[in-house]
Amino acid sequence: MPSPFPGPLLQTKNVTKRFGELVAVDKVNLTVGRGEFVTIIGPNGAGKTTLFDLITRRQNPSAGEVCFQGIDVTKLPPQELVRLGVVRSFQLVSIFPELTVFQNVALGVQKQLVKKGWYTSRVDFNAEVTKRAEEILHEVLDLIKHKKRLAGALPHGYKKYLEIGIALSAEPQLLLLDEPLSGVSTTEAVELMKFIKSLRKNFTIIVIEHKIELIRAFVERLIVMNQGEILADGTYSELMANKAVIEAYLGVREEESEP
Repeated sequence: MPSPFPGPLLQTKNVTKRFGELVAVDKVNLTVGRGEFVTIIGPNGAGKTTLFDLITRRQNPSAGEVCFQGIDVTKLPPQELVRLGVVRSFQLVSIFPELTVFQNVALGVQKQLVKKGWYTSRVDFNAEVTKRAEEILHEVLDLIKHKKRLAGALPHGYKKYLEIGIALSAEPQLLLLDEPLSGVSTTEAVELMKFIKSLRKNFTIIVIEHKIELIRAFVERLIVMNQGEILADGTYSELMANKAVIEAYLGVREEESEP
């Protein structure tokens, strides 16, 4: 159930991450409201994934605070963040390849219903777990047709959908997707973005993505990071006319596209 807290869903307050002399995230102040669809772009090394790590508590900030639903979660363990509804995916697909598609999602559902860890060895699921897992598989690209296949045997694009299905099994309020389009074709990327965008009716979503040329039609609020800082925050048209953004991001992209 959504929290009755009336303020922003997520806030970071001067959140900073240092690795020795390197400042990967530098005093980032980010506010995300309920129901927003936010896209974060920036050159490699801009601090995007590290920011996700700090929000989801995979890394400890060197300074600053992370607040979710008005609660300071800066020192909570990652599993507690998941329980509160903060769920993420990763650049590399994170599934259980030796289990079936159904078992992958059912384990996540089971965690929510019976409070067991992700890495339980139990694969005999009760009727409630089975019902919810199959509902998710129907919702996500009709993966129900592949429920008995080993997850590791799925095509790469289907694995991306399965990973999102696993995330949905955790009943997120805030869904963070780190480069969900990596490794998929142009056609697959457009269809995947359509699906991700459709989820915003139920969740707040933050997406890290490099393929801005493919997702521009789906962008609502765009944030550009560079050298650990938020360089700009606004609409796509506003930021694409911003000289600092062009120099920091688009210029780098042009260099990267050279043979």
